[in-house]
Amino acid sequence: MKAILAPRRIGTAPRVPRGLLRSVGTVAPVLPLFLLFFFQLGARDLVSSHEARAAQNAQRMLDTGEWGLPTLFDGQRDLQKPPGFYWLVAAAGWLADGHVSPWVARLPAATGALLAVLLVYAFLRHEGYTTGAFVAATALASANHFVAIGRTARIDVPLACTVAVSLTAFYRGTLGPRASRPLNRRASHADQSKVSDSCGTGLPACVPGNTGWKARATNAESRQSRPNRESEVDAEPLPRPELETGGRDARGPRSAPWFLLSALAAGAAVLLKGPVGLALIGCAAVAFLIVERYASPPHARPRLPFSAAVLGCAVAGGVAAPWFVWANHTTGGEFVRVFFWYHNVARFTGESDGLAAHPWWFYGPRFAMAFLPWTFALNFFTIWSFRSGAWREDRVFRFGVVWLVVMVAVLSAAQFKRADYLLPAFPGAALALGCAVERWISSRENPLSVKIAKWAFGLALAGGLAVWPVMWFSVEPAEAAKQEKRPFAAAVRAHAPAPQTVLLFRAESHLLAYHLGRPLHTLVEWGELKDTLSAPGPHVVVMPPEYVGDAEQITGRTLLPVAALADFTTVRPHRPLVCLRTAE
Repeated sequence: MKAILAPRRIGTAPRVPRGLLRSVGTVAPVLPLFLLFFFQLGARDLVSSHEARAAQNAQRMLDTGEWGLPTLFDGQRDLQKPPGFYWLVAAAGWLADGHVSPWVARLPAATGALLAVLLVYAFLRHEGYTTGAFVAATALASANHFVAIGRTARIDVPLACTVAVSLTAFYRGTLGPRASRPLNRRASHADQSKVSDSCGTGLPACVPGNTGWKARATNAESRQSRPNRESEVDAEPLPRPELETGGRDARGPRSAPWFLLSALAAGAAVLLKGPVGLALIGCAAVAFLIVERYASPPHARPRLPFSAAVLGCAVAGGVAAPWFVWANHTTGGEFVRVFFWYHNVARFTGESDGLAAHPWWFYGPRFAMAFLPWTFALNFFTIWSFRSGAWREDRVFRFGVVWLVVMVAVLSAAQFKRADYLLPAFPGAALALGCAVERWISSRENPLSVKIAKWAFGLALAGGLAVWPVMWFSVEPAEAAKQEKRPFAAAVRAHAPAPQTVLLFRAESHLLAYHLGRPLHTLVEWGELKDTLSAPGPHVVVMPPEYVGDAEQITGRTLLPVAALADFTTVRPHRPLVCLRTAE
């Protein structure tokens, strides 16, 4: 108490905890990359149907307090996706005074991208990688498609984040207490500094290897001096035999929290995008255990206790199943038909006529383009790892490769494909790249090759970063101009101010509906339009111009044009629309 009340000496400053400074200093190298996700995040308007639907669903939740079923401004239930992402957007909007702006709509995706990068970095740092952690986090944070979708109000990047949390927690859980022990480093600080100075990279020298990998000595002198430096070795004590047996003791209480976290994240993934999240996590986890059964010695194999598997499924189901059961009951079975059958089964089998099918090899070239500028590096170092045999000594590398390959294979089995669906595989690719790079550096005898790799890394990063100023100030504004709906919506509302209902006849524009605001009424059939316009009072309807003549003939009403979308855009709209008012 005296220490608390004692006056502080003049000229002294409060001390910052060393642990906090160390943590900030550790993450500092990758912090500038986060600008890729947040710089000018809300400078452009919403630009796609996905963004507009997310904004509508979240805004309606805030306006009505009905957070159960996602519902658009026109009152139609949006059953394409579970509500997890819309809940995140609505929560961000609640913090922003109840308004879902473009910045608010994109905030969950950008935050998910940031967390995924931090997770990859922290995971590899804990496993004993330093250079590899930096390379992996940098590659993930600057992969072009990961950045592009991370700046968009879409579900795929938050899904990638939850998948990454689930799989990394699963990895830690299967190793038990051994997972909390960093890699053994047999080299002394003096040896490490010599390697670092000889490489000339300015990066920490490392000798990774969770199963005994040792870097090659750079010269004969280092080989001779190594036995005499045992007193200088700054390595952690060798693990106790009982921790390496793989028996019950190796799966002590420390494993349970990791399995619980993995299951909770899997349930969150299902709430974000449905069963595909569970399929990606489950297939990758099972494949990893199968691979390790042959790649790891018996005493060091990761194991999943049966009780943990059962409880994990129960926890994941407990997180997601209640909402699915409630949603199907509330919609009278419509949710199963629309979401499970049409948007999952039909997309997987390609039975829907409205969805284009793609060949099985579609994701190969798509991933090569989406992971730029790191595709070449990933291929080079992965091939080197397999040819040199380094993969046998690196469980984390195998984990990343299994993560990437299994997810691409699972997604390739579906007939309907999109490049965005690949994003949950990106953290696995980053892990594999980081591990392979660090082992490659530790095996180099010629410092010149490391210097060349260092410059190649810098050039690839600079090339990847140079694209984004062009995107921010040229490509994104041009794309927003093509889909601009805000001025046209203001003109429509000038003739039908709220609370008057605006009729949308075959307009099919979620972005226009977002800017019009409630109340709205969407019509598709001619009979619906005739019945609505026959009611007394003025009516304002928005439709494509090619339907105007037929609308007047079928409804028997004279429709006067009052605004056209083409008059409020700087470029010709992809789908022209006109606003009409019924004659008095």
